[in-house]
Amino acid sequence: MPGAPPSTPRETVAGRLLVIFFFVCCSAPLLIGGYRQATAGSASANPARVGADPVAGHFDPGMSVPRKKAPQAAVIHRKEKPKRLSRFAKAINSIAAMTGRFLAGAQQIHATLESFATRCGEFRVAFGRSIAGREFVIGLHSELEILIFHRSPVPEVLLGKQQWLFYTAQGSMDGYRGINPFTPEQLDHLATQLNRRREALAAKGIAYLIVFPPDKHTVYPEYMPDEISRIGPSRLEQALGCLASHPEIPAIDLRTPFLEAGRHERIYYRTDTHWNESGAFLAYEAMGRELQRSFPSLRIAQRSDYTLVERQTARGDLARMLGISGWMHEREIHFSPLKQRARSEDGSAWGYSAGEIRSKALAFSSSPDGEIPRAVIFHDSFMEGLAPLLAQHFQRAIYSWRGAHDSALVEREHPNLVIEEIAERFIYVLCRNRAADAPEIGAKPEF
Repeated sequence: MPGAPPSTPRETVAGRLLVIFFFVCCSAPLLIGGYRQATAGSASANPARVGADPVAGHFDPGMSVPRKKAPQAAVIHRKEKPKRLSRFAKAINSIAAMTGRFLAGAQQIHATLESFATRCGEFRVAFGRSIAGREFVIGLHSELEILIFHRSPVPEVLLGKQQWLFYTAQGSMDGYRGINPFTPEQLDHLATQLNRRREALAAKGIAYLIVFPPDKHTVYPEYMPDEISRIGPSRLEQALGCLASHPEIPAIDLRTPFLEAGRHERIYYRTDTHWNESGAFLAYEAMGRELQRSFPSLRIAQRSDYTLVERQTARGDLARMLGISGWMHEREIHFSPLKQRARSEDGSAWGYSAGEIRSKALAFSSSPDGEIPRAVIFHDSFMEGLAPLLAQHFQRAIYSWRGAHDSALVEREHPNLVIEEIAERFIYVLCRNRAADAPEIGAKPEF
């Protein structure tokens, strides 16, 4: 998920409030000082009004001012007539001086605000890098939004029923609702492209298998908010419907077994976009049955081959996006094999450079007892839970987290099997009329 993190509406409002507060704090002393100087100037012009001592040159509000006799006041009144213009000129000069001071103060405030804005930007970058502080504040805000207002503060995360979280980015929600369906031309390109790959691989004696993991809202629509309605078929329904008319393309439809299993057990994480280990095992069983057509000796593992351990986890990527992974825990079933048949390998020992491993996000596994000599798997993040189950069947396997089909890698490995695993929200990559890399690259699967 370099540089400062993008601003959010709540950060913008907070920044504006800080600037307004700083402006008031800076301008108040200048305005008050100008007012006092103006008052002092007026007192000098008429010391009797404020109890001034004209001889000492200072004023004391508590001084008693002697009253003068009326004739003297009359004489003074006649003598001060010519001085009224002088007092007016002094007032104009005082106003001009105050205006100059105000303009100078305004320039100083402007420079101060620019410096303050710069400091705010630097603080924002530093705060963004301070994981503990940032996560605490964001998590606190998210908890208030969810628990009090029952809404998600992050647009990429949808708050469903019973605190189920759903991913909305990368067109996944629009694709599910049928808002932006594939065109007939795109579907035709999808079938044509996959069939060409199958034919090219079959010409070299390589088996081919495609699997589309459904997004969570496809399997658990009952936990979606009531205001989320569907207006047409989803993109997954369109793609699988199109491939159903091309039975030569070996694409696995997981919807039926997943919808059935989802009624009596949880096969996706409540706080994550992915299936849990139970869901991954269900997909493994469906893929195993399809692989047995090309590799009859393949033995599909049973649940009895694993120790099922119930444990609590806070791994949800959606909960982390909200900053609330600390309190949104959930239980899962962990599949621990009674006999570990597969292990991770160092790709450099197989002749792959560090640059190749990094650029293609490669992972390597081996299983001496595997029924399939060599396999190449192109995948996305759903393979993390699936790879440990599949790896036991491959004597040598390479996993590429690029998503796009890499013919050069296939040519180099000479595999017996090529698997493409593409999540529902990434099917659009296959419908484009140009080669494209996968929209995500992540960590390597572990075995």
